[in-house]
Amino acid sequence: MNTSRGFVLNSNDAVKALESGALGGLGVDVLPEEDEVNFKQEWRNNPIVKAKLESNLNISITPHLGGATLDTLEIAAEAVFE
Repeated sequence: MNTSRGFVLNSNDAVKALESGALGGLGVDVLPEEDEVNFKQEWRNNPIVKAKLESNLNISITPHLGGATLDTLEIAAEAVFE
């Protein structure tokens, strides 16, 4: 599961590992190359998104919610009020 920054994961290597069975599943909350991609037109070209759409690989993609836990939201609210 990658919930940090997209650049820590190589999309092509992750898909190859899934295809070979070396990796049983992949969960991403951020996508590699996300800062370089115009998601309105090019997001389907991301290797992870493409594999999710075109294969039966065990891939889960969420919309960057990894930091949105109750604890982090409370800490952020307290910081704003201070």
